[in-house]
Amino acid sequence: MFGLLALATLVTDAPFVTTWNTSTTNESVSLPTITPQTNVTIDWGDNTTPSSLLAGTSYSSLNHTYVTTGKHNVSISGQFRWMGNSTTQAAKSKLLDIVSWGDGFLVDQASANLFYDYVNVQVSAPPSTQPVFLAGAVLEGMFWSTAFNSSLNWDLKNVTSLKAMFRLTQLNKPITFTNTQGVTTMAYMFLSASDFNQPINFDCSSVTALDFMFYGASSFNSALNLTNTNKVVTAQYLFYQASKFNQPINFSAPNLVDVSTMFNGASKFNQPVELGTQKLTSTWECF
Repeated sequence: MFGLLALATLVTDAPFVTTWNTSTTNESVSLPTITPQTNVTIDWGDNTTPSSLLAGTSYSSLNHTYVTTGKHNVSISGQFRWMGNSTTQAAKSKLLDIVSWGDGFLVDQASANLFYDYVNVQVSAPPSTQPVFLAGAVLEGMFWSTAFNSSLNWDLKNVTSLKAMFRLTQLNKPITFTNTQGVTTMAYMFLSASDFNQPINFDCSSVTALDFMFYGASSFNSALNLTNTNKVVTAQYLFYQASKFNQPINFSAPNLVDVSTMFNGASKFNQPVELGTQKLTSTWECF
């Protein structure tokens, strides 16, 4: 009850707005499971009666049929959790855009894979606007396996995981994340994001895992500034097949244990490496 009361103090004037596409008449759009934390209203954007959802109940099979073809804006007002991976790939493919994050899109410890495999999703919401990150929020797999290519400028003070956030995306826009001191893993973050080539500046004060972070990021050759990396333990496959990367590695990691295959396949890399070797146990095919 306390949690619901605490959430209820959030201001929720602005709705979460998304754009969906239908290509035939009388075609349905299916939302994933939504769990309202306050009463929620869904405006389907076609002058039909809005749907009302009661707080504390999970709603699956939220379907709406559109008489006409084209793009439809769906507005969700209130505080809710979005279980993005709870619907079919066909349903996911109809989501085109996140127009506004609003004030009630909640992200918490159970929010992995929010838009995983929503193959066409983009974010036209202003880069400095963001979901509501509750304590311990995870962004793991958020845009994994999508065409996502939008700029973000987010404050991540409540976020603990960025694992696989942009894995297999088409991302090549600026990503600015501040207050990343609580993030513990950036593993797989840009894995196979083969178009990505933007500067990175992250505070890694709590990060223990950088494994596979730029694995297969074959275009990446921008400035990389990872600060406060003293807690990093594993960096295996960090730059594996990042075939264009040749930037200074300006961080030390005295607690690093595993650097196996760290630079394997990074064929252009020709920079000094001083990561700290006191605790290394695995250097298999590091280069």
